[in-house]
Amino acid sequence: MTLRVWRARIESVVFGKDSARQITAMFSTDVEAQALADHLIQFGQSRASLVAPGSPEDLGRIQALATAERALQGAIGSPAQDRIAADMAAALGSTDPAQPGPAAPQAKPKFCPACGHRNPANARFCMDCGMKFEG
Repeated sequence: MTLRVWRARIESVVFGKDSARQITAMFSTDVEAQALADHLIQFGQSRASLVAPGSPEDLGRIQALATAERALQGAIGSPAQDRIAADMAAALGSTDPAQPGPAAPQAKPKFCPACGHRNPANARFCMDCGMKFEG
């Protein structure tokens, strides 16, 4: 996922009586933009998030977290934890919830026809220029 943020200082705006406002001068704010980027990176790295786990790596992480949680609870599992572990094992192709199945074959990356950027196989938009991929 890519988040693009532009930051600039607006220096001059023209206000028309019956027309739209027009920005006539805008300047870069490199120091502030870098500080904002650093803050957003730190914020993103300080929080765990799972939006739509589906890849073998995501499912493996979820399984590892569940295993660690069970170890911390003294191996006392709940029915909900058992169901989640079984669902994950089924998604990974394993009948034993304690052992993940074989990793799915890696799909070939997509290369953007506009800018040539290498993107994940499941990308719908280019992570560099934002172009929407067909199909």
